[in-house]
Amino acid sequence: MQEYNILLRLGIGDLICCKSLLLNLKDTVVNIGLNHNLIMYRGPNYYNFIDNLARLIFFDDQFRFSENPNYPCLGWEDLYKKLQPQPISLKKQLCSGNSFNDKYICLCTKIRGYDFNKFLIIKDYIIESLNSISDKFKIIILGEKIVEINKEYEFYKDIYSIYPYIDRIRNKIDFTIPKLGIITPEINKFRQDCLLMSESVITINIGIGGNVSISTSISKTINLFDDKNSIHCNVKNYENLLKKMQPNCDIYYDIMGFCKLILDLKQ
Repeated sequence: MQEYNILLRLGIGDLICCKSLLLNLKDTVVNIGLNHNLIMYRGPNYYNFIDNLARLIFFDDQFRFSENPNYPCLGWEDLYKKLQPQPISLKKQLCSGNSFNDKYICLCTKIRGYDFNKFLIIKDYIIESLNSISDKFKIIILGEKIVEINKEYEFYKDIYSIYPYIDRIRNKIDFTIPKLGIITPEINKFRQDCLLMSESVITINIGIGGNVSISTSISKTINLFDDKNSIHCNVKNYENLLKKMQPNCDIYYDIMGFCKLILDLKQ
């Protein structure tokens, strides 16, 4: 059997996207190392969290973990140039905790790759759309109230939380945590949030990043992207990857189409 060696970046979204692409290597053992560089930016506790999470994501017998630091370090965009994304579902691996026994929609607070000034312009459309369906569905708010600006995030100007701007959403249930970015996620809370997303009617995201990749791998999603903001990645390639990863992934670049899909949930 052939072998393929790779050193993976430690962003949550990177791991999930790479999993979808590496599944394309049929009849191949994939030896995985974890690139520790991100630990310098997010703190030493992040390694234990992401190591546990990586082993949940790459659970298949095809994947083996190694401490070999000499593997080529590749991100999902590198793999995308030569591999086709494959459908994946990580519900069984990522979801654990207590169910919420009601019909609800999840809204994630963290935004990456969506211009902040543009968000301020469109936020009222999103709030009114959610309020229009709030008599039928509860709105569960997931994520962090504050995105802490660590050394990695200092490079970008478009990573923030929408939490301070959504107080007018009705019938909402707040499952957020105070801060993330320097503080490391807690694996049990992470898996509880995944369970809530997986059992929701739909999960709503704005921008790109880890929460988008996570929710796409476990639930039906509506996503609003900014095609003018590609500092993080090629947004069109990311869109294509997500849609092949999970057919129940709706992506919009215009606010009206995005809001119409939310309003259609009332029918």
